[in-house]
Amino acid sequence: MKNYITQIELKNFQSHEDTCLEFKAGMNGILGRSDSGKTAILRAIRWCLYNEPSGMDFIREGQKKAEVAISFQNKTKIVRTRSKTINRYTIYYPDGTDLVLESFGSQTPEEVYEATGIRPIKLDENFSSSLNYQAQLEGPFLLNERDSLKASAIGRLVGVHHIDNAMRNTLRDRKKETQNKQVYLERRDQLEEALEAFSDLEEKEARLLSLGSLIEKIEKQEKKRETLKNLLAKSQALESEKRTLEEGLKKLAYTGRLEGYLQEIKIQALESQQLESIQRKLLGLRQERKRAEDLLGQTDFIKDLAPLSQALSKKIPYINQVLPLQKSLEEKREEKAHLIALSQDLEGLDHIDLAQLREKISRLRDLFFLKTQKEDVRQRLKRGQAFIKQFDRMEEGEKIRNQLAQKKGQLGLLLQVQEKKDRLAKALAASQRELEENQRQSQTYYDQLMEGLSEHKRCPLCLQEIDNETLRHVKDHYK
Repeated sequence: MKNYITQIELKNFQSHEDTCLEFKAGMNGILGRSDSGKTAILRAIRWCLYNEPSGMDFIREGQKKAEVAISFQNKTKIVRTRSKTINRYTIYYPDGTDLVLESFGSQTPEEVYEATGIRPIKLDENFSSSLNYQAQLEGPFLLNERDSLKASAIGRLVGVHHIDNAMRNTLRDRKKETQNKQVYLERRDQLEEALEAFSDLEEKEARLLSLGSLIEKIEKQEKKRETLKNLLAKSQALESEKRTLEEGLKKLAYTGRLEGYLQEIKIQALESQQLESIQRKLLGLRQERKRAEDLLGQTDFIKDLAPLSQALSKKIPYINQVLPLQKSLEEKREEKAHLIALSQDLEGLDHIDLAQLREKISRLRDLFFLKTQKEDVRQRLKRGQAFIKQFDRMEEGEKIRNQLAQKKGQLGLLLQVQEKKDRLAKALAASQRELEENQRQSQTYYDQLMEGLSEHKRCPLCLQEIDNETLRHVKDHYK
């Protein structure tokens, strides 16, 4: 069942202070004397449904707020309220919910159109009309409008405006694509002209690759050169340490003789101990001899001395042996004194640690080994220096390297330009295909339009007859 207005309430709207009207299904009439507010009711409906007119001139004289409420058969209710501080729509839905709308300006909120199902119909690009509302003294639908608006409205009603829009959009797109094509062609010519300066790109690329291999060789030789420099520095450091150790070894040159002297001292000390033992025995014999002599001075004991004399005679050979030993002991004592003097001369070496001495001797062996390595490094350095002399033109090589880096950068830019050119070529080809497709569609629409006009001989907008001259003019226009 179609929805219709069942009730309208006006509060402080023009001449209506508080008015409520109820409507039935079908036709309803409003009767009253002149200037009693009949037209104001129609204005209130228009204001509530379409938010027209704007402003606050419709508020009753002496009042600050106007309100119009329209109820529909489906239980929907629209309330429009306006004052200096309030500009509001309130929608009451059949399910009991409500929606308050504010800050919508001079337009009617879309929610109001959706709730009522009543909205203006667009008849032209800049003109809309309501099929559900007609004001007082307003003529029938479209009869009072200008002919162009009538043709446009009828065309929209039958769908011809879609063809016009399609042709208009097609012409616009064709013009745009033509302009884009011209721009792409100009850019292509510019890029081709710019690329002519790089016609020898392949030759430069080959040269760049060869120079790149040369740079790699130079870098390897530089690494070798750095290695040789490091070896030379180590060799110089080892040479300095070797000189230091040689000076220390010079101070220790008599260490071997010292070990011999120490061994001799040990042997002589052992012999000295033996001589001292013999001397102690000799001293005991001397004491016995003295006692014997004392006994010989006493004649009373001559008989008693006979056995002693025999024992002494047995010890005389020992005495003869001891005398040379005593002489040897004296010589050893002299040697001992000599060794003591030597030891005093060498007392500065008493603090020498044998372990430390062995360590230094080991380092000395290492130094001899390093000396051998040094000679090997010297030979290698000699060969390296001879090899480095081949790179005396290093500055020129560095210059070439910088040029190569510059050429490499230019090559990168050229590759970017080439890539951009390829993208532009693809875009140009796509635009060309799209333009051809648009032209084909435009031609199809054009052929269909001309076929329809030739067949019916009547304008689809104003329904006037079209003669051959007019048809030719239309064809020329669309071409």
